[in-house]
Amino acid sequence: MRGRLQSKAALITGAASGIGLATAERFVKEGAAVVLADRQADAVTALADRLRGEGYQAVAVPGDVTNTDDVRRSVARAVAEYGRLDILFANAGIRHSGELVETSDEDWDRLLTVNAKSVFLCARESVRQMLAQRPAGGSVVINGSISGLAGIPKQAAYAPSKGAVVELTRQLAVEY
Repeated sequence: MRGRLQSKAALITGAASGIGLATAERFVKEGAAVVLADRQADAVTALADRLRGEGYQAVAVPGDVTNTDDVRRSVARAVAEYGRLDILFANAGIRHSGELVETSDEDWDRLLTVNAKSVFLCARESVRQMLAQRPAGGSVVINGSISGLAGIPKQAAYAPSKGAVVELTRQLAVEY
């Protein structure tokens, strides 16, 4: 099947590599116009250039998804380029391995900020835009982890950060 996302505008975070990159490639093949957000400016810009060179609609927005202004800039870019935002794929995240006693305050703060706060910010700003587009609305897809559902050794900070993502996802389902 092709074209399942025809005429949809999507914001993909963590788009420069891994799951985000693969998602960007699939979304454009399914017809979506994409805004690619990532802090790896060169990589995300190269990806957008490559996708445009292949005939797809793609723009890069280098930035930090833990920063409200950068997130707002990404959502605004989707609206400026494509007239709306139909899909958020909140994917940006980092990993850390360590038991509780090996986990520093800085590790904890970094994991919760990148993995949980960024999803909160991206969802909040995207949902604001989607609500303004009523009745069309939109879809929020959040990349979690099995670590957010079950205890796994050496994930004292990672698992709680993903647990927060799982609960935020449930909360969004209840609210919207």
